[in-house]
Amino acid sequence: MPARRPNGPTTLGANGTDSIVQIRYGTELFHLRQPVDLEIRSERGHSLAAYPALDIVGYGDDELTALESFADQFGSTWHSIALAADAELTRDARQIKKRMLNLVDRVE
Repeated sequence: MPARRPNGPTTLGANGTDSIVQIRYGTELFHLRQPVDLEIRSERGHSLAAYPALDIVGYGDDELTALESFADQFGSTWHSIALAADAELTRDARQIKKRMLNLVDRVE
């Protein structure tokens, strides 16, 4: 039987947005080397999902849309920074690339 693929933007740990181990971006599934905890905030009818170590933030009208936005930002950052040649990146972007490459175990 094939492995069950998660339906949502992230595979949540027991504490909701703590201990994220997978992130879905379109048809890609990012498997993380270690779980990460997302910062979640809601204010005035809007929500934010962030992982400050990578400067990635997603916004939405509720927590689910903020998580979906976060997953989109994560995947976009992977393709535009983590897979880019170092010569094409700023010093700050190279730091983000290094952190992403250390965080992501594999992409399916």
